[in-house]
Amino acid sequence: MRYCFAVLSLCLPLAAGAEQFDLVCTNTDDMGPQEDVTLRIDTDQSTVNGHSAKITDSMISFDRPVSEGSTLTIVINRYTGSLQATYSGPPSPDRRPLHGKCTGRLKSQF
Repeated sequence: MRYCFAVLSLCLPLAAGAEQFDLVCTNTDDMGPQEDVTLRIDTDQSTVNGHSAKITDSMISFDRPVSEGSTLTIVINRYTGSLQATYSGPPSPDRRPLHGKCTGRLKSQF
């Protein structure tokens, strides 16, 4: 379950048209850890952390296998930073839609 929440903590780019940028995302649901997760978006290769993604001006979408027969589909709105994740596959009480918020990652201050 922790892996799923980590995958959901996503974030948005600072500048459109950048070849690579990082997003920091956080799960905003009441249930689960409120961990930040960094995603590396590569617009030239159409990948998120090296996984194939659909990247448009308005959204970033990608799938992550969770377990055999189950997939987590993550969609990030590039205008608002909202993140939605839904499961496909066998039903499970732990697999409910999840929500998060993403922001562009700033350079380190230290």
